[in-house]
Parts: sequence; structure tokens; C-alpha cells
Amino acid sequence: MATPRAPTTTGRVMYQRGLQVLETMRQLTEEMRQTAELQRGSLEVGIPPMINLLFTPVVKRFRELHPGIHLTLREGTGRAVEELVASGELEVGATIPADRPRQRPGRAGLRQPSRSG
Repeated sequence: MATPRAPTTTGRVMYQRGLQVLETMRQLTEEMRQTAELQRGSLEVGIPPMINLLFTPVVKRFRELHPGIHLTLREGTGRAVEELVASGELEVGATIPADRPRQRPGRAGLRQPSRSG
């Protein structure tokens, strides 16, 4: 019987990023579902290059459900996609948040959970 092994640091990072990608795709699918009333038109969606392949099933399903809507994917960095959505140039964007620098315990910026008394 093989001994179970803990994932490597790289494996843990990939797993966490994968969870973020899946959540982003779930949110985007929901946003697209909310446009179900649309019968004609166009939609331009911004995505980062690293999720392009993972996004394929969502695009396929959208095109099946909304054949009259021309869907365009526009690749860019997460920051670029966020800026394009904020400026109104893109209607929808999917990004993966960047990790924030980790701080050691006891450093500024970390708070202890408060206890309700």
C-alpha cells in the first residue's frame, strides 16, 4: 500500500489557483446566465491568458444558449482587464487575484481575532 504524500509547495499553489479559477468561472457563468434575456447583440469578455483553456467550456455553453450573441474574448493581464471593465470598455472580465505578500506573525497588518465577551 502506497504511503500518502503531502503536496509540494508548488502543488499547493497550483491547487489554490485552480480553486480561484473555478470560482471565477462559476461567477462568470452566473453573470452570463443573467444575460439570458438577450437574443441578439455582442458581448466582449476580458480574460487573463492563463485561464483561456479553462474558459473554453464556458464559451461553448454560452454560444449554445445564445447563438444570436456574438461573443468576443479579449486577453490581457488581470490589471488590464480590471481597468477595461472599470472604464466601461469591457462589459465583463474574469481575473484571478494576485497573492498578497505574506507577513510574519507579530508584524504590522496582522490582527488577532476579537473575542466576543
